[in-house]
Amino acid sequence: MDTYLLDWLHELLRYGHIATAMIWIGASFFFVWLDNSLVPADGEGDRDLGVSGSLWALYGGAFYNMRKFPLGPRRGAVSHLHWLYWESYATWLSGMALLLGPLYVAHAGWAAWGFILVGWLGYEVLCWACRSFSGRYVAWWVALGVLLADRLACQWFPGQVAFLLVGTMLGTIMTANIFFRVIPGQRASVAHMLAGHLPPSHGVQRGKVRSLHNTYLALPVLVTMLSHHNPMLSERSGNWVVLAVLMLMAVLVRHFFVERHKGRLRWELWMWVGGLGTAVVAWLAP
Repeated sequence: MDTYLLDWLHELLRYGHIATAMIWIGASFFFVWLDNSLVPADGEGDRDLGVSGSLWALYGGAFYNMRKFPLGPRRGAVSHLHWLYWESYATWLSGMALLLGPLYVAHAGWAAWGFILVGWLGYEVLCWACRSFSGRYVAWWVALGVLLADRLACQWFPGQVAFLLVGTMLGTIMTANIFFRVIPGQRASVAHMLAGHLPPSHGVQRGKVRSLHNTYLALPVLVTMLSHHNPMLSERSGNWVVLAVLMLMAVLVRHFFVERHKGRLRWELWMWVGGLGTAVVAWLAP
């Protein structure tokens, strides 16, 4: 009976993890789409209020008008402000609980927690170094860091566990971005607004950069989550290359939609990249 109840609790926890991840990623993708689809403000009234862009949308038979205030409204206070962060926290906490399962403890143990922690700290160091010394190419350095983590995980841990650990590391980075960067910056912006001042733009920009990182990491995390159901991808030599290609394809899929929302798109390039990526994965994991 105890085992039966534990199995049910495990399944409910897994369902909750998937459900909160869908809500979190859906909200994130929606606001990235909104940010890239806004029409620049052209009226004096909107510009005087601090509006940089707006968008009319139709959904469920109703019309919606959305406006963006980069530094908050210049007149009046915001009431009933909705915060988006519990979806991220719930996803991460449920994922950590699933990581305590017997499969991962038996094959990884404390090394798994160290891998996740070092991966997040390495990401923070890369972001700090790029901002302090060059201010550019942070995305490329992060990509190289993820590739290194992928290689080490597949060398140190069994394939299935390695894939999930890489995904957990990326999910930890995403949640930490929200907890340590995005939400504190938003709280500071609200405090400045309530005090009658415009918030500093550098804090808003840093939060936006971390949110952009999150939107590109979201689909690679889903790849690792789904890999649990496809052992042929992880249980073979060269599995780190398979995972690297799958995550790259996921990033390109996300970039496809980001570019599409901006009105910049080259169909032939994406067709070739997607076809080549599929062929590589099929060749590496027969």
